[in-house]
Amino acid sequence: MQLRLLNFYKFLSNFATSLVGTFIPLIIYKATGSLRLAIVYLFCQCLSRLICNHIFAKAYVKYPQLFLMLRIIPLLIYNIFLIFIEQNLVLSLVFIIVCFGMNLSFKNNANEILFNYSSSQKKSGKNLAMTRILECISSVVSTLAGGIFLDFNQTALIIISMVLYIISVMPIFIYFIVNRHTKGFNKDFVSNAVMAYEQDNVMSEKSKKLSRNMIINYFMIYMLFCLVDNFTNFYSLYLFIDEPTFTQAGYVNAVFNLSKMLSLVSVSWIAKKFDPYITSAVMAVLAGVAVVIIPLIQNYIGIYALFVVFGFGYEVGSYFMMQGIMSKARIAGVANKTLLARQDGIMVGQMLSSLFVFIVNDLMPVFTFMLVGLIAFAIYDVIAENRMRKDLVNLLQNNEIE
Repeated sequence: MQLRLLNFYKFLSNFATSLVGTFIPLIIYKATGSLRLAIVYLFCQCLSRLICNHIFAKAYVKYPQLFLMLRIIPLLIYNIFLIFIEQNLVLSLVFIIVCFGMNLSFKNNANEILFNYSSSQKKSGKNLAMTRILECISSVVSTLAGGIFLDFNQTALIIISMVLYIISVMPIFIYFIVNRHTKGFNKDFVSNAVMAYEQDNVMSEKSKKLSRNMIINYFMIYMLFCLVDNFTNFYSLYLFIDEPTFTQAGYVNAVFNLSKMLSLVSVSWIAKKFDPYITSAVMAVLAGVAVVIIPLIQNYIGIYALFVVFGFGYEVGSYFMMQGIMSKARIAGVANKTLLARQDGIMVGQMLSSLFVFIVNDLMPVFTFMLVGLIAFAIYDVIAENRMRKDLVNLLQNNEIE
């Protein structure tokens, strides 16, 4: 039941928040005419999000549903200040940065921990694909609508966004109120083998070592992979500087999300035919190659075709990484800790790419930087995933962990 409510929430809330949230860097650039200020926003909202990740880490694990309800507060604040950004730039930027980062921290940590609680171990792969497909569908529609209507009436779009978000969160909040005292509610999955090792000091230490390695490895994996996460923001800015309309940015974001959705339909077939870790690495490099080529092309048909390649490669790589967490970290009993470390890795990767653009004050070099990051990810991912898989098997078979 909770997974169905989570999927309803993800679909409608993602639609509501993407109407405006996707375009904030462009809104800031339009108000200021400064690329560096738009990049400062991207960097600082990640920093705000990283800080919130650690301040609320324990609370996310205990009360993820409550944080989805509380998210309405930072959402409302940053949307109000978006309306007045041209009248009071500095104050608006500060509140937008802090509240948007808080909003994403509340959203992503709560969503992932809720998915961990509500998706069964047996069907986690199928559930993961379905919940991501729903997010992609809502993103496609919302980025198209947002890109078109922001050119006409930004205030009305913000009001619609807030109303839709309140509707989306109410069922999951009611579920939390009704079921919060139920036995096993909001409890992490732990395998029987790992639970048994808690009584054995030697095996318990081996289990902790494996868990620490797993958390560190997934932080590094996501830090390298997520150097490319800001590509759609950077490329949208690249287009907007030349032609200051939101519509074209809406189109490329919609194509990106549509290609992600199409890739999710094929992941089960890919998983049966190919090793998921090698596939993840190959797809990431393919996405990186598309990232370098896209800014060099002037024809929009070619751009959209390469965005399909980028979105497909990005999502397949991301899906298999997430599936790795949900299988390995659950068995080790550290799914929540690993998911939180994953979020930190995502933030650090996004901050590094933003810092790179801020330093060079140019967008073109960052696309090559992203390709290099994805190549490094591909190498590290294959090595780390295979080592973690081997160590997990050794632990469960009561062998030495290297």
